[in-house]
Amino acid sequence: MSTTDTGVHRFGTVVEIHDQYLRATLSPVDVTEVALERITERNGVTNALITVLADAAREAAAASAHRYRELRPLSPLDGIPVSVKDAFEMADVRFTAGSLLFGDRIGATNAGIVCGLQDAGAVIVGKSNCAELTLGFTSENRVTGPVPNPDHPGLDAGGSSSGDVAAVRAGMVKLGFGSDLAGSLRLPAAWSGCWSLKPTPGLLPTSGHFPDAWHDIAVAGPIAVDPRDLRAAMRVLHGRADIDPSCGPVFLRSRGLDTFAVVDQVGPTVPVSAVAESLSGLAGAAAGAGYSRIRIGDALDDVLHTGEQMFWGLAGGYGGNPDSMGAILPHLEATSPGFQYFLGQAAANPVNLADFARAEAERAVLSRAVRAVFDDVDFLMMPASPVLAQSAGFTSVRDGDGVEHEILTAQRCSWITTMLGLPSVTVPIRTVTGLHAGVQLVGPRWSDLALIDAAQRITGIGAKPVRR
Repeated sequence: MSTTDTGVHRFGTVVEIHDQYLRATLSPVDVTEVALERITERNGVTNALITVLADAAREAAAASAHRYRELRPLSPLDGIPVSVKDAFEMADVRFTAGSLLFGDRIGATNAGIVCGLQDAGAVIVGKSNCAELTLGFTSENRVTGPVPNPDHPGLDAGGSSSGDVAAVRAGMVKLGFGSDLAGSLRLPAAWSGCWSLKPTPGLLPTSGHFPDAWHDIAVAGPIAVDPRDLRAAMRVLHGRADIDPSCGPVFLRSRGLDTFAVVDQVGPTVPVSAVAESLSGLAGAAAGAGYSRIRIGDALDDVLHTGEQMFWGLAGGYGGNPDSMGAILPHLEATSPGFQYFLGQAAANPVNLADFARAEAERAVLSRAVRAVFDDVDFLMMPASPVLAQSAGFTSVRDGDGVEHEILTAQRCSWITTMLGLPSVTVPIRTVTGLHAGVQLVGPRWSDLALIDAAQRITGIGAKPVRR
């Protein structure tokens, strides 16, 4: 059975389900019951959802069914089962952010993304598992433990938006909503065989996320098994300045893309062969779909070889309220080894105001360099991760040449695009190993929908004929 035949995915894409609701051939109540049945069957194995909201989901589904009977749905997301990362606050619901330090905390209000989903009529069936305080490239935490990889239970689903990819792959939900700073949407999507969109900052609300940090850089974003569902989510949820002042009232338009460039390697980490082959194969598919490949030479060298000092320099300024972190430090014994490792790395890279200013200046220079590249090429194609799924709690990886790298160095391909505010669509590709690799399509700011269109055209999933 394929992923698209599993659980709620058997009913089609978000828009197809919406159309069935309108024709009264399908009910939000029935789809929600399928979602809850699938959760009962699979959540004990997948460890995807830390809190299941069965009663609230049934109530929301009944209200949605009533709106459809009166032909006044709130949006195409009305009646669609979704999950929300436990790093987003939800009123009267357990709110751990993957940490025992907050194991008994109950949300007091709704995060911006939760407000947007509720306003759209979506059915939130549960809060999803995540790496402790979202600071991890695997799902390690001491609240419910790690999330196994859907392709290989002995490996990790990837972090930090781990539970959402597991819930989506298992057919518990049509869409999962996670967050991303250094790759927390893209890495789990790549390792667990899902599509994701890391949006341009300011498109989706991020208020109510914990830790409350990285304003105007970190993002919320959707995870799905079909790129068409990413588009449906973005069309409904983007630009909600009324619920989050960090959002702009942007009207997203798709535009035609014609040219691309391939970035085989970012930084010193050589992709393993399965990832390199996936990237090469998708590049070939892009050429076959009519895209022209452009050679950009060394135009991005300064970007691709940016060291981790810029990451830590920006972390010093955008890493959140130091008082909040100060409250955590006395209780490190209750945190996971992965979280302690991240804090150790931060302690080894202390930052002062001058370091932060230099990092910001470097970011401005790199942003202009990337902008110049996008004058000549429409989008870039690069690995979402240079390696395949690893075991939970890893801190380093061996690259394609057998060289060991710290994970932050290895994942430069994801965090550098975040620092530059670039949107990215992750395309999942099953490799000959049986595991998934992920390839990013990266474009200039506000090209989010165009990137989804390009991904569809390249993969042939729901692509519209191209008029020449």
